[in-house]
Formats: sequence, C-alpha cells, structure tokens
Amino acid sequence: MKKTILLTLILGMCFIVSNAFAQPYSPTMAADTYDDGSGLAGVATPNDTAVAQNIHDAINLLLGTVYIKNEQVDSLQVTTGDQKWRDLSTTNNTGTWTFIGITAGNKNTLGVYDISTPGTQIPVLPPAPPGYTGFGFSGDGSLANPFVAETSPFTSGEDFAWYLKSVGTSSTKTWSSDPFASPLYYDNAGLDHMLTYHLAALSGTTVYVKSGCTQNDVTLLYAESCSSVSTYTFNDPYLIGFEDLAYANKKLGDEDYNDTMFLVDRVYPHTPEPATMALLASGLLGMAGFRIRRKS
Repeated sequence: MKKTILLTLILGMCFIVSNAFAQPYSPTMAADTYDDGSGLAGVATPNDTAVAQNIHDAINLLLGTVYIKNEQVDSLQVTTGDQKWRDLSTTNNTGTWTFIGITAGNKNTLGVYDISTPGTQIPVLPPAPPGYTGFGFSGDGSLANPFVAETSPFTSGEDFAWYLKSVGTSSTKTWSSDPFASPLYYDNAGLDHMLTYHLAALSGTTVYVKSGCTQNDVTLLYAESCSSVSTYTFNDPYLIGFEDLAYANKKLGDEDYNDTMFLVDRVYPHTPEPATMALLASGLLGMAGFRIRRKS
C-alpha cells in the first residue's frame, strides 16, 4: 500500500513538472486557430488583423524582415516562463525599455511591480497616466523619428512582473504578465494577456530614443512632447505585446496581442521553479526505485 501511494505521488509530481508554467490561453489561442499550418505546432499564434500594426509588422520594423503574418514569427516566441522577469543591469536603472507601437482605442500604460509586493505598481511608459492610445508605431529608431523610451526603475538582479493598465470608455482594467497574479490588483482571471518574442538578432544594434515623453493628443500616436533624445544599444531585447480586452464569447478580446507593444532590454524571463520541481521529482523517483528494490 505504501508503495502504491508513493508511486501515485511521484506520477502526480511528474505531471506537475511536465505541465509547469504552460501558458493559460483562451480556447481559440490554445487551439492555434490563427495558424494555417505554416507556423510551429504548440505555439499559440496571435490573430492577424487588418488594423496596423501586427506583431510581425513590429518585428519587420526592428529586424528589417519581410514577414507577412504572425505565424511566421512563431519560432521567436517565448512559449513558457515569461510570467516573471529579472533585471540584468550591471548597475542600477540602466536598462532601457522602448515603446514600439499601439493598436488600441483604450489608453494603455506599461508598468512593473516587484513580485514580492504585487500591489505596488510603477508606471513606466508613458511615465504617468492617462497612457497611450491610437494606431501605429512610436517611431523607427532613426534620429529623425526616434522610439519613445524610459529607463528601468529597478535595481540589478531584482525579480519583477509586467502589467498593462488599460483605461477604456467604461472601465479600467489592469493585466499582469502573470495570469494568476492576485485578483486584488489584476484582472487576468487566469488567462495570459501578454506574449513575448526574443529578438536576439537585434543585440548590438544602436537606435535613437526619446524620453520624458507625454502624449499631447490622445487620438494621435505621434503627437508627443519629449524632453531629450539619445542613442541606445540593445543588449538582448525581447518584444512584448498585450491584449487589452477581457475574455468574452470564448475569446480574449480580438486576440491580436498588438494593443500595445514594447521592446525591453537588460531583463529576461525568470522562472527557476520548474527546474527546482524537476529536481524534486527526480529525487522522488530515485527514492521510489530504492524503496521498490528493497521491497522486491
């Protein structure tokens, strides 16, 4: 009887390890409805929309590629483990996060929070409400048209998560990169509102960025006032995109994940727990083998 109980525990632990941190997509995303077969199996491809700009459009802008649909960039997507992140700056507040584009009627603001204090929210882009709204890119990285950017508020080595505060005409919602973040502060309801793409090919590229920006006219993306322009060289950037509408009619908004897109640098997805759980499972398996051999 003891052996049966122990084996059941081990099998349960192995199941947990194999499914740890699988992304909780809505049904149409989980079924890869928007992939016609040319994308990667098992990757939840966001919906392509006629309203600019799609995820693949942002990647084309950044990498000079010519993708024509989102499923073609499936291989760049971080499919698990982007709920929590870690700051990699060698000195405090050196990472630069860049606002790339928006396709949203809501007024959206990117922010962060220390995972130990999820209720303490720090807005980053733009640095103060009401947030960006409109359609299009914030720039192209040139001197004539720099990207909008702000500096990381974190210290080196700190663990954190992202959030998007979305102010609509009738309600305000806050979406976390962690689908299971405390419902006291975030509205995910167990569904993933943020996708992540690793743009390693952009490492070492220098662009122009403008900072200290506010959007003067909330109907036009390009009407900003900015206090300074400088250059920034990417270390190892990731593109993140948010879906800013709630789950309804078996879909998460329109599931395009391009409502607000950001390029973040000197940070990386940080979830050490799966490795710890795998180690624990392997240890239990070893114990099981030892006990079974003794019994036989």
